[in-house]
Amino acid sequence: MDAATVAFAERGYEGATFEHIGARAGVTRGAVHHHFRGGKDELLVQLLVEQWARHGDAVLAPLREPAGSPADRLGGFLVGYLRRLAEDASFRALATVTTLVAPHARAGGEEGLQEHRRSLDGWRAELHGVLGPSGVLRAGVTPDMAVFVVVAVVLGSNDTAALEPDRLPSTDSERRAAAAAVVHGLIEGGDDER
Repeated sequence: MDAATVAFAERGYEGATFEHIGARAGVTRGAVHHHFRGGKDELLVQLLVEQWARHGDAVLAPLREPAGSPADRLGGFLVGYLRRLAEDASFRALATVTTLVAPHARAGGEEGLQEHRRSLDGWRAELHGVLGPSGVLRAGVTPDMAVFVVVAVVLGSNDTAALEPDRLPSTDSERRAAAAAVVHGLIEGGDDER
């Protein structure tokens, strides 16, 4: 799956052939086809499911930290996400495939999009758990709007990682500043806690 993730990230949906994926994995095109008789769409959906299962808990761990304040939990999540995009090539490839490649899949594309939506719904639920309690958000910011902003930052960061990775915050200091901007804008007292 790692080889397929990189192939899709580098070449896009059309360019990532079974031959290219097999070569990256050190197997034949036929071996890849044997495991994914449903074609590239089946491979892409399976890749998204497996790779997010592998990375998801670690990415979401800061949101699940029961002892942290909402500002600390959200800030930790954003800093960690930006760090992974900048420093972990396999995670950056997965983010690229998720955001830019999966929507272009053909026959199985709808299944891939549904899986992506289910995954985002899970992330939204995690974010609602942090941002939803009364008194957390600044006046006028609803939990749904706060979750929208965080998801937009994540997806925009994915696009940046795919298209202009040198523009990602490259140090933890820069990542903390970016996260603080989001936290300060959403969470009451968030500027005091960062």
